[in-house]
Amino acid sequence: MRKFLQSVVIAVSIVLFVMLAARFLRRDEGFVKNHDFYETDEAYDVIYLGSSHAVMGVLPMEIWNEYGIPSFNLANSGQKLNGDYWILKNALEQKKPELVVLDACLVTFDQQWEGSTVNFLHESLDPMPLTKTKIAAILDLIPKDMQIAFFWPFSLYHSRWENVTSDYFISKVSYQKGAYENTDHMKPAVSSMQGLAVLERTQVDRTETVGKEYLRKAIVLCQEMNVPIVLTMIPFSGSGKELRYVNSVYEIAEEYGVPFLNGLEEDVVDPACDFLDSTHLNSSGARKWSSFLGAYMKENYHLADRRVDPAYADWDECYRNYRLYENMQLSSTKEMYPYLMLLADSGFSSEIKVAADSAIYADDLFWKLLKNAGGIEKPADSSAEQIFRIDNFKEGISPAASGRAAVPSDAASGIEVTVYDSRTGECVSHMVFPAVSGV
Repeated sequence: MRKFLQSVVIAVSIVLFVMLAARFLRRDEGFVKNHDFYETDEAYDVIYLGSSHAVMGVLPMEIWNEYGIPSFNLANSGQKLNGDYWILKNALEQKKPELVVLDACLVTFDQQWEGSTVNFLHESLDPMPLTKTKIAAILDLIPKDMQIAFFWPFSLYHSRWENVTSDYFISKVSYQKGAYENTDHMKPAVSSMQGLAVLERTQVDRTETVGKEYLRKAIVLCQEMNVPIVLTMIPFSGSGKELRYVNSVYEIAEEYGVPFLNGLEEDVVDPACDFLDSTHLNSSGARKWSSFLGAYMKENYHLADRRVDPAYADWDECYRNYRLYENMQLSSTKEMYPYLMLLADSGFSSEIKVAADSAIYADDLFWKLLKNAGGIEKPADSSAEQIFRIDNFKEGISPAASGRAAVPSDAASGIEVTVYDSRTGECVSHMVFPAVSGV
């Protein structure tokens, strides 16, 4: 009997060790991103799906702040429409949203599997609970010789001990409700984009693809479950072939009687300021698209403003933490162009001081970004120091006098920027940039 008990203790210890090791060694990106969806009882009125265009382009916390719509972004980089279908099916079995928004950008994709997206698939599928739907998704999406790693991710991550650092012991939290706001940088080369190309709607590529097959499946699934669905095309700069596929989404939407919101035909974003690259929106562009999408949803669907509902008070706390994250992102940005791009945010109020006769007057992108941030126009006279203000302060809030760093002695010909939190008046960042184009 004693030996039996010892064997049981050893077996249980091994199982517990494997479970703890699996939790410790897993890739955390998807779990952190989707924690609030899969591991809480939080209710969401809207769910967003799509590829990197959507995960970077739709900001649920901005939509909450402006419209009071609680929503979650289940899109992910590299996520094709076949993956969207299964993630949507699982989501509708767990939550009861009032609306689904699916970005159809990758309708062109015509492969069931693409090896280069395996890590992104792990980010999307690993956090999902093991249900019949997850099993069906793995069997449908993943080649047989790779399925074990999706059923039991520890088989893939068990050798990651050498990657363990002190960061593993720090709890990671996301306040973006599944989104990935691209605050990293804005490439100056993108500023040469003049507009987003479109084709006459008669120019259509009707070639059937895996993307189209699963787009139809997603629509049918929502209709069977009586959940309205909106198809979108988040703004991007596309080629002729891509644009013909975009037009094919109009036909699919008409076939099933669902709306299609084509951002390429809407005057929402500024190609000179709102793109990270030719296909992805940066923070400024994502805010504009999110505001546009939120207004469309409020106008066309009966979505309550939950900001007045005490049951959603935790969203206000989440938004406060989200704004602290935004403040941190700005204060850690040291390059001029991305810094100015981030000022296009109603959560910030700014003062921009430009020295007399500064070389920055010849920098067109600088002035485009200031206009984008606060409607500031380039003055005709550059002979005197200019001070520009972007006032987004909430009623009764004024800028704090403290928090500004000393101005370097070599800043006389440069640009001095002071940024405040519009909700509190606290100084978030104080930067001086030399008057050199592209810094």
